[in-house]
Amino acid sequence: NLIRTGICNGTDPAHPDYWGEIGDFDQRMVEMPAIALALYHRDCSLWKQLTEPEQYRVIQWLGQILRHRCADGNWQFFKVLTGKVIQKLGHEADQDAIDEAMQKIHACYIGGGWYRDSSRGRQDYYNPFAFHYYGLVYSVLEPEDPNSRIFRERAALHARDFLHFFAEDGANVPFGRSMIYRHAAAAFWAALLYAGVCPFEEGELKGLLNRNLRWW
Repeated sequence: NLIRTGICNGTDPAHPDYWGEIGDFDQRMVEMPAIALALYHRDCSLWKQLTEPEQYRVIQWLGQILRHRCADGNWQFFKVLTGKVIQKLGHEADQDAIDEAMQKIHACYIGGGWYRDSSRGRQDYYNPFAFHYYGLVYSVLEPEDPNSRIFRERAALHARDFLHFFAEDGANVPFGRSMIYRHAAAAFWAALLYAGVCPFEEGELKGLLNRNLRWW
């Protein structure tokens, strides 16, 4: 299918559609965990459609992220999630690089369910739809990891504040350094449900999500 073909071509250095080698602080790092998680999703159904050489090339391309520097805020989750999926697919990933990224994530936490996005100190929408979103996804990937319990507890705390950023009609406060990412503002509520973290009744979470989608 189209997605399978795109991934195979994009990770093949001999193909004209090759996505290329990445460098430090490379924007392509942002896409890597989404690709990795897609391969792992639903009992690795997409991954199993790839031939062994195709799988090898995908792992080689994704693995680049652990060899390069990236922003010291929520981007560290890109390393953690991509590296963990590589391991779960049966391949080696630099555990030291994953551990270092995890330490940087925890260094951003300031308490009460809030992170600062790197040394710049900004507390914006990257809290709900990056730090907590990725942390909740990680908690599903690695349910027994002590970090997962921490991420789930922090997300539940954040929910009690973030609740007040949504009006009765679903409108949300456009705070932060951008005009927000439209539906990403409410992605946090979906991530809570995905991870089975319910600081409120499930119906309340569903209402917050659906009203915001309808408002947009």
